[in-house]
Formats: sequence, C-alpha cells, structure tokens
Amino acid sequence: MKLRLRALALHPIQYQAPLWRAIAVDRRVEDFEVWFGSRGLSEKPAFDPGFGESFRWDVDLLSGYRSVVMRNFGPRPDSTGPFSRISPGVVMRLAKDEIDGVLVIGHATITAMMTLAVSRALRVPTMLYGDFSRPERAWMTPVRTVVVRCATLAGAIGRRNEDLYRDAGFRKDEIAHL
Repeated sequence: MKLRLRALALHPIQYQAPLWRAIAVDRRVEDFEVWFGSRGLSEKPAFDPGFGESFRWDVDLLSGYRSVVMRNFGPRPDSTGPFSRISPGVVMRLAKDEIDGVLVIGHATITAMMTLAVSRALRVPTMLYGDFSRPERAWMTPVRTVVVRCATLAGAIGRRNEDLYRDAGFRKDEIAHL
C-alpha cells in the first residue's frame, strides 16, 4: 500500500524544502502535498531588523513537490501568534483528500490547532513537530496539553521538547527523536 500524506507548515522554509522533496519521491508515497499558511519569503525579499538588511533566499523553495498556499483569513497575516494563520480550508481538505497521515509543523496557530483537532476527529494519524517546550505562563500549560495531545505521534528535537510531549501524556514509543 502506498501512502497518501499531507504536511502543514507556516510557509516555505529553506531547510524544510529538501524534506518535502524527499517525501515526494519516496516510492512508498503515492500522493504528497504540503499546505502552507502563507508564501513567506518564497517570492519576495524581506527586511531583517537584526541585521539591518533586506535579503532573499537564493534557493528554490517550491519545486520538486506539490504545495498549496491555503487562503488565510487571519487579521494580521504577516505577524506571529495564534491569529496570524486562520485557514478553514484545511478542514475541507482533510475531509475530502482521503489521506493516510498528516505532519503538522508547529501548533500555535488557529490553522494548526484546527488541523490537529479535525485529524483526530477523522482518525487520521498525525505527527506534531515543532521546536517548543513547556510554556512560560502557567495558564498555558493545560491549553497546550489539549492541543498537543490531539496528535497521534510527536517528533521531538530535544530533551525539553520531549518533556512537553511526556507531560501531555505521550508514551515513549509515541515520540520520535528527529
């Protein structure tokens, strides 16, 4: 059986593009598509205030795999935070596409939360991956636990990240070390 997979990411990123290309050509994968919350820096230069300069990636971020930029209804799409990405289209795509699994990069946007919750409701296996750890504000711990626990598997990138997944109730065998 060949897999039908989706990935949800904030925007095209230079160090993720090789992963998407590798999944797209894997002979075990029949159908792969990446859903982006925005185009990010894939088409236009950006200003980095830390360096005081504009820059543009010098690598192709979108070839070698299929992708869709989801329509974003967020009130501040160029910002960060939960309301920067609100793309209800993911709900329809999850229901329509008949997929075998979803990789969700990050969990802190409304779109990521919707993807995790709907995937769970549809019983679509979902791996959550992101470089986050325990929240600094105590009130956020139960909220983050509910959101994180919607995933079937967790991709940990370090001890603190793994601790968050363990605190949310993931067993050791449900955490992949990436």
